[in-house]
Amino acid sequence: MQQFLKRRRFLQLTGATLTTLGMASLQQRYSQAQTTPRRLALLVGINRYPTTPLQGCVTDVQLQRSLLIHRFGFDPADIKVLTDEAATRTGILAAFETHLIQQARPGDVVVFHYSGHGAKVRDPQPLPNQPFNSTLVPIDSPDPIGGRSRGETVSDITGQTLFLLMQALATDQVTVVLDSCYSGGGKRGTLTVRSLPDSSEVPRPSDLELDYQNRWLAQLQISPEALAQQRQAGVAKGFVITSAGPNQLAVDANFGDFSAGAFTYLLTRYLWQQVGNEPVQQAIANIGRSTQSLAMEFSRIIQEPEFEANVTADKTNAPLYFVPHQTPPAEAVITQAQGNQVKIWLGGIDPRSLDAFGEATRFSALNARGEPLAQVKILTRQGLEAEGELLETRQIAHLQPGLLLQETVRAIPENIHLKIGVLTEYLAETRSLLAPLPRLEAVAADQPHDYFLGRLTTEGQALPEEALLPPVGAWGLFLPGRDLVPHSFGLADESLTAAIARLTPKFKLLLATHILKLLLNPNASRLNVVTALRRIDGGGEATASEVTVRSRGSAAVNPYRGILQIPIGAEIEFEVQNFEPRDLFISLLVITPAADLLLIYPNTWSAPTEAARVQAGEHLRIPEPGRDRFRLIVEAPVGMVEVLAIASAAPLRNALQVLSALGARRGLRDGEPAAADDALLDLADNLLLDFHTSAGRRGLGVTASDTVRQIDMRDLAAFSLMFEVVDETL
Repeated sequence: MQQFLKRRRFLQLTGATLTTLGMASLQQRYSQAQTTPRRLALLVGINRYPTTPLQGCVTDVQLQRSLLIHRFGFDPADIKVLTDEAATRTGILAAFETHLIQQARPGDVVVFHYSGHGAKVRDPQPLPNQPFNSTLVPIDSPDPIGGRSRGETVSDITGQTLFLLMQALATDQVTVVLDSCYSGGGKRGTLTVRSLPDSSEVPRPSDLELDYQNRWLAQLQISPEALAQQRQAGVAKGFVITSAGPNQLAVDANFGDFSAGAFTYLLTRYLWQQVGNEPVQQAIANIGRSTQSLAMEFSRIIQEPEFEANVTADKTNAPLYFVPHQTPPAEAVITQAQGNQVKIWLGGIDPRSLDAFGEATRFSALNARGEPLAQVKILTRQGLEAEGELLETRQIAHLQPGLLLQETVRAIPENIHLKIGVLTEYLAETRSLLAPLPRLEAVAADQPHDYFLGRLTTEGQALPEEALLPPVGAWGLFLPGRDLVPHSFGLADESLTAAIARLTPKFKLLLATHILKLLLNPNASRLNVVTALRRIDGGGEATASEVTVRSRGSAAVNPYRGILQIPIGAEIEFEVQNFEPRDLFISLLVITPAADLLLIYPNTWSAPTEAARVQAGEHLRIPEPGRDRFRLIVEAPVGMVEVLAIASAAPLRNALQVLSALGARRGLRDGEPAAADDALLDLADNLLLDFHTSAGRRGLGVTASDTVRQIDMRDLAAFSLMFEVVDETL
């Protein structure tokens, strides 16, 4: 995807209190293990802007700090953190000078991360056809209020200043990560974007900012003309990664009981899970695909991270941060230990699976060689922090901060809920109407929710480019960013009571989908399975695939081609390959842009158990010519399609009985797919019961009376493939 790797974006095109990490023992350990090159980092995160606050920027700093220490071997003393009130203009610039420029030597590694608002100023020395320069907004820079201008001048830190600061570093092994955006921001439902809202005028940089640049120009002995040539040629040095394109929005995402930048969260999670030391271009490309997919779950926002490098030929294929990761892949790390009690940081967890990491989740603690040392069980979790206990007390002597944890047993609450947001004036009535429906919860619209139930208005809601829109005033469902869910709207005069009755089957499907997504584990699973999507209509070689990384290693990572786009009318097929020495049971479901579900495998309704079985070493093609009675032709509406592929080493007896009953009730012929109905919720519940029963047979101490469904990760591989349906006639 050429657009993904466009050059010269941030730097010239558009012109706290942290988790305790057992610092004493960690400081000693990293000081003893400190190697050349030295690794320095400056991490900046700002939430508490006076009038346009954000929620996830301090979490971003926590995510990066934990990753750099525990996965990349940074000494905690070499990481400086500035959050909120400390992240003033003076504070940021002084820290960059004293902590990075004055300390870095040739060959050292430097990381600068910024999470906060972005903005634009008029560039007094603009590059050709580029009148604006992007900026970082310190906490003491003025906010716009009520759409008014921020003033004639602002003391933001411009991209030009950042270019000069990078130039001043004695090392070329520099990584700059910017999780902010530079197009009009603000609120979209419960979704916040990291850019100050557009105002009537674009300000100029202050004299303070211009004087600061001039001092560095003199110190570096660079003329303004030479600086302009260097900026036009590319970034100053090293790697620069921005969370979104210059005219895109960076999502400040709410994950229920905490917030984080969608990009930073997925960046750090990916690097926790990374098996091989792949080149930075490949890593950022794969992270970009995940970022776009997650942004699409919140809204129709397009967020494609961008990457640019200015390195010598020998560093072209360097890993991110110019440092090979120092440890095995992991989901979590122990941050404190006392007796058999531990505190845990869950930085490597997929955001879609967080609800499955509560009480009774189990991890394997790893020794220095990456071998299982002991089992740790979670007792409570709040956000990305958890408290747990060591199950093998004989290993207490080995328990210490910094031990990595790999997931072994996932625990999904039996009473998982789907949260439906509504305006306060309808909250009491909606709660009353939803009360008879199991596991549906109405919450205020300003609280975290999975979907929003409301009337279609002419303002404040993003409407798709479709010929037929619902009537204004109609009740229907929206994503958290207030983009509508197609085909969920009724008539303009429909009552709330009638709307909820009409949408009840949809609610059950959405709840079932939410439960199934809690199974996703392509990075943690060790089942050797590959699933792929292909076009078969002669429309090109577009392909999307997913692998279980820990079973196949970094060699299995496929070249990135961006979010796969497939036009309406194209024909596709799926393939699942079982590389295990044992049989697996396969299920495949498709989630449409309208949030409907289609069960396309298994589809032998007379004998679903045997149909689901894929023998060791074999592959499954869907649809299979000569066996299946359908073709997969991409249809409207446009939007994101998600395919869930579930491979199980445990027989899914209860779930497959539900499928058999579904086929019989509908009179389906073998080889036909089934549009999902209320039975899919029953299928999801029984699927969890099957995994829970299998875990009990494995001696994990689970019982039928448990309030969670425990899943042994040795039994499961669950993938998500996403593609975008596009209309090429528009």
